[in-house]
Amino acid sequence: MNPKYQITIVWSQEDECYLVSIPDFADEIMQPVSHGNTYQEALQNGLEVMEELILNLQSIDKSLPIAKLMFSHYQEKPGLHVVLQQIVLKFYEEASNSINLGQNDELEIEEAIKLGILVQKEEELSFQNLELLNEYLTHHIVNLILDNWNNVEVILKIHRKTITLNYKIISEVDLEHQVLLLLNKECSKNLVDLLIKASSLQKSQEMQYAYVNIYKSFWKILPQLKISVESVIRLLDFIDADFDKGNITIYQGIEEFAAQNKDIAENLYSSLLSRADKAFAILLCNVILAIARSDFPEAHKRALTFCDQEESILRRVGI
Repeated sequence: MNPKYQITIVWSQEDECYLVSIPDFADEIMQPVSHGNTYQEALQNGLEVMEELILNLQSIDKSLPIAKLMFSHYQEKPGLHVVLQQIVLKFYEEASNSINLGQNDELEIEEAIKLGILVQKEEELSFQNLELLNEYLTHHIVNLILDNWNNVEVILKIHRKTITLNYKIISEVDLEHQVLLLLNKECSKNLVDLLIKASSLQKSQEMQYAYVNIYKSFWKILPQLKISVESVIRLLDFIDADFDKGNITIYQGIEEFAAQNKDIAENLYSSLLSRADKAFAILLCNVILAIARSDFPEAHKRALTFCDQEESILRRVGI
């Protein structure tokens, strides 16, 4: 069973029991999926239904649904939580730090205003707390990407819009970095595979620009990612011909990545050294700089050994 699948449990005054929904399986079964007289009973019944659904899908070799990302704000007030999600959808669509409510917008915003979450001035609505808007917006974008995970072109467009939202709504944080970090850490998505697939879409200027943006974002957050040295080297092998795209960002990312601990630095060092014929082997310099932070004599010794090497890249690194 995948523990990341969300189970929603709410008390129903009309039915006088707790109702259980499993949103990620909405295409497979009518919601709610079960109920219980107590919260624990409802949870247990929901888990049993989920387990049965997963087993049934696996038995017919059908793919399991992608688990949507969950977050904690106002989960104890599901009605309010849903309203805030609907409002954030409008913020995303309009790319503005405030939205205008039209006559056709039937959103129950009174509770959110009463609690000081939202501020309304005439027909204009905004979030009182930008950190809360940031969290809701980040999760909305992540779930939007999860819905389109097999469509890389759509993901690139979402990432490009995320940068626009960052500029127009929440300039204090790097929204596009938060989205990629959540995809990697919370959703266990392979960003290296995403970048490799995305590189093939650089046919138009728009797609090329979108690719370079997500490419640079990856290298900026590399030290924060849950990622192996082998995956990083696989990406470098793939982009060898395009190494000059955003290479300053790559230099910085590799150095900070290598500086995390000795094992990462040594693994990177040996992998890059064995690829002295490739353009990105120049990154050995950044690995040595990372080693120098904790062991300067060792870093200096390694640099000196490169000065007389036949490979021009190694000589450049040594010098």
